[in-house]
Amino acid sequence: MDLRYLLLLVKFFLLLLFGNLCESAYFSQFSSLKEPENDPCYDATGRPQRCVPDFINAAFGKPVIASSTCGLKKPERFCMLGESENGLFKEQCEVCDGSSWQQSHPASLLTDLNNSLNNTCWISQPSTEYPHNVTLTLSLGKKFELTYVSLQFCGRLADSLAIYKSTNRGKTWTPFQFFSTDCLKIYGKKPNVEIGRHNEQDNDSLPCLYRLVSTIFSIQLANAFVEREPGVQIPHLITNVKRVAFPLLEGRPSAYEFEKSPVLQDWVTATDIRIVFNRLRPDQSGLYGLAIDDSKSSIESIAWTMK
Repeated sequence: MDLRYLLLLVKFFLLLLFGNLCESAYFSQFSSLKEPENDPCYDATGRPQRCVPDFINAAFGKPVIASSTCGLKKPERFCMLGESENGLFKEQCEVCDGSSWQQSHPASLLTDLNNSLNNTCWISQPSTEYPHNVTLTLSLGKKFELTYVSLQFCGRLADSLAIYKSTNRGKTWTPFQFFSTDCLKIYGKKPNVEIGRHNEQDNDSLPCLYRLVSTIFSIQLANAFVEREPGVQIPHLITNVKRVAFPLLEGRPSAYEFEKSPVLQDWVTATDIRIVFNRLRPDQSGLYGLAIDDSKSSIESIAWTMK
């Protein structure tokens, strides 16, 4: 059987923000926000009052359950692409060991403090490709009205992923959004279907966005080379964008009448969020990384990253 194994290396910087509508230009401002000490929607006696809540990072410090984590049973080798001194891309390998705090990559690192000087990443075990998947489930602890979800990769973007929400603490799940370079094959949906009032909250007609390698995120594809062995260069395409942002109200006609739209209010409400990585690379194996074979070194060598 031709199995192609990948490692998923992820830093799960998931921002779940509630409040008024915000423009995409604001997205980069919220990485350091924390939950306020006092709830502005209640007075000093605990009685509810009219309020406009501040934006917060609702994911900060919250528990995440990962379907797969490296190094829990035994130390595991993982590799990711890095730039060498001569400007080429080469594999850089490390060991994941759950018994060592310096070498472990647990799911708790997905929602820790975002520090650009000390990036931390969750890493999955080696996993088979599509149709198998890896999931991350975040519990917010209570209901939030979300503004957007942001996934920041430690390195290359995943090819296909789905975002789900729950409004009853994980008892049932509703699709939030699909992202893929092949929406029809992976999710059975046409890409970039226009959203109208008739399908603002219609799960059956929920669009799949061709965003991970599209100009919507201003991703620039550049010719580069991957160096697997000294003197051996493989043509490679890379991107300079490592974040996927999903604005929940973007493109929805009722967005600017949000307070009068029970449909959209229900649409943005969630107690839990689940991310499902359905495919880590496209059919064209050279689009994001190395062409891999069935050798032991190749099975161990490929890593995927997200912040």
